[in-house]
Amino acid sequence: MIQRPSQYLIRIAIFLVAIAVIGGVLFRTLIDAFMANPALNGLILGVLLLGIVFAIREVWRLTPEVDWLDRAQRGDYRSYGKDPVLLASLSRILTDSNRVRLSPPAMRSLLDGIAARLYETRELNRYGIGLLVFLGLLGTFWGLLTTIGSIGVVVGGLSVDGGDIGTVFAELKAGLQAPLAGMSTAFSSSLFGLAGSLILGFVDLQAGQAQNRFYMELEDWLSENTEVSSSTGSAVDADGVPTAYLAALVEQNSENLDRLRAVVESNEAEKKRTADLMTEINGTLGTLNQHMAGQQSLMTKLVETQADVAPLVIAINQAIADGRMGIDTESQQHLRNMDNQLNRLLDEGAQGRVETLEALRAEIRILAKTVANLDVTGGEAKDEPKVPQRPLPQWLAPQQGKS
Repeated sequence: MIQRPSQYLIRIAIFLVAIAVIGGVLFRTLIDAFMANPALNGLILGVLLLGIVFAIREVWRLTPEVDWLDRAQRGDYRSYGKDPVLLASLSRILTDSNRVRLSPPAMRSLLDGIAARLYETRELNRYGIGLLVFLGLLGTFWGLLTTIGSIGVVVGGLSVDGGDIGTVFAELKAGLQAPLAGMSTAFSSSLFGLAGSLILGFVDLQAGQAQNRFYMELEDWLSENTEVSSSTGSAVDADGVPTAYLAALVEQNSENLDRLRAVVESNEAEKKRTADLMTEINGTLGTLNQHMAGQQSLMTKLVETQADVAPLVIAINQAIADGRMGIDTESQQHLRNMDNQLNRLLDEGAQGRVETLEALRAEIRILAKTVANLDVTGGEAKDEPKVPQRPLPQWLAPQQGKS
């Protein structure tokens, strides 16, 4: 059951009666304060009365809206008597479309329009509250200015030289009437302005509660009836689009989002796998660089050894040729063995260089093939090529061990 606006009108009436009772008790004091500046105080009371009347009118205007909404909840969308103003667009849609419910976007658009209209109706009351405070402050400053000016005149006109004290006090008493009147204006206008803003603020609060209650009940009812079948039995929204099609479209979008999420996760995994593969390739290249550095060091030592042995061999051969050195069979055998070992060492060095170059070419080919596969497949998972582990040449292994 929808809450009627009359309940909020009763609250406003009770509050105004209480204010009237308090005003009746303080009638004499309030009359004296009012007469301190009847023009300004009368303006303040006039603004207060206009604000109260306008707030009550806004609450009362909700009555036809609530009546129509109450009938609409029972399935009767026709208007009896005065047509609704805030719900005029909703009334036309439901009356013309014969129980066709609204789509969520259409419902939100209607609710936003109704909320904007309700907010606009309360702007005048908010302005009235601010105006009452301003008028009270205006009277206060006006009275203070009058008081200060009158006190200056009184003090400047006092003269006690050769005069009677009684006459001086009489003049002082007469001169203080203007400052006291200014203070009365200041305090009375401040009293009526602040009291009026409080009274109008409470009345506007009740009007706002009535409008908010009406808006929440309308929103609850529309949220329960956002999709319904038309008179032909087919489910449609406010634009005539079948709701089954919309539901299928939403489901398809959900599936597409799930697939997109899976693709993103797969891409992240592929990125991680590619990073691991590049790390492994970098490690292999580092090992290859170490092997090449070791080979270069060994070749340097071999060249140095050959440079040291060559003069000795030349000298021995020259001595043998000159007949200055007799060599027996055993020494010749040792020399032949030494020559064979040197030739073997040279052959193994050349073979090691060839094997190292072949290993380097194989590593580069594997790296190029891996990068090409990553570019062509666009991040798809492939088996990473295994880097063949070639054994080191026989002449390289013992030298590395020694170094």
